[in-house]
Amino acid sequence: MNRAIDRLTSPTSKSSVTTNQHVTFTPSPMHAEDWGEGFPQPHEAFNPNDHDGLGSRSTQRPALPLRIALLALPALALVAIVFITSDVRPWLRMWTFAFAVYFACKAWVLMVARWSGQRFTFKRSLQFVFCWAGMQPQPFATLSDREALQDETKPPQASVMEGLWKLVAGLVLFASAGALQQRFGDLVAIWACISAYCLVLHFGILHFFAAYWQRAGVPVEPIMQWPARSTSLNDFWARRWNRAFRDVCHILIIRPTRRLLGPAGALGLVFIASGVVHELIMSVPASGGFGGPFAYFTLQIPGCWLERRASMKRLMRRHIWIGRLWTAAWVILPLPMLVNATFVERVLVPFFTATGVMR
Repeated sequence: MNRAIDRLTSPTSKSSVTTNQHVTFTPSPMHAEDWGEGFPQPHEAFNPNDHDGLGSRSTQRPALPLRIALLALPALALVAIVFITSDVRPWLRMWTFAFAVYFACKAWVLMVARWSGQRFTFKRSLQFVFCWAGMQPQPFATLSDREALQDETKPPQASVMEGLWKLVAGLVLFASAGALQQRFGDLVAIWACISAYCLVLHFGILHFFAAYWQRAGVPVEPIMQWPARSTSLNDFWARRWNRAFRDVCHILIIRPTRRLLGPAGALGLVFIASGVVHELIMSVPASGGFGGPFAYFTLQIPGCWLERRASMKRLMRRHIWIGRLWTAAWVILPLPMLVNATFVERVLVPFFTATGVMR
């Protein structure tokens, strides 16, 4: 564990979170076959001697026991929240856990970035935590650090119109959920509400935030980048779907474990961690359906490994439609394990009913 934390935070390590040059991960679809290779990789150690003209100041990390204690604090807070909210309504408990995990991850990645040598003004730290959903703190670093992040590869531009039409589509879908429920039942209405939620929040509102920060000179990347265009399962998870979770997994899991487990092992650990997190957010509030979310994400491991075989790579390069069908099959067909009947009945239906979306 001590070696993992050192690799996670050492400014001179090849696994350092902070670098003097940042290469944005924008591979072609078929170059995203391995998360361990597809994520941004550092090239030079960060020089902490120039921070917005504040003079030469060396960055000293806390002693190892203190670092371990600080990293443990968010985890202890999560455990406390689980017990404190035992009598709260299931859907409210779900959102409490989701925000708790979100802020815990923010605390972890920000601590790691600071220990690696990056500097953040108090204002920028608050903006990163409360005004941006991404988990890569580097774009919010001080001016000299942000200048060091600039390279020839720019982040994908967030179009305001793209976010607008997705937001409108989500709102229309929300408005039609009641009619769909009356005609087709709760299950169809629930899936309409889930799709509307993703369109409104992840593809709409968060896209607006990305467009705002890009125009403000902060090189963030949109959280969602056209998942429907994925040509492989690795392309879907590593590049296009929820880059916030991708970034936090790269910082906290892949970088400290890749040397020990190898790229494939680190990738497997990411999906295992994702399964555990979704069990906390979904199964614990529902008091049932345990094992479904974990099974869904662990099922992605063999899919990602299989498509790394040379024969599969050649086939998917020659026939893009095969890669898209393959990806859709692995992502969509097992969804009933993730959004299982217990979670729907005890959490989603009461939530959407309480908000007036369903009847």
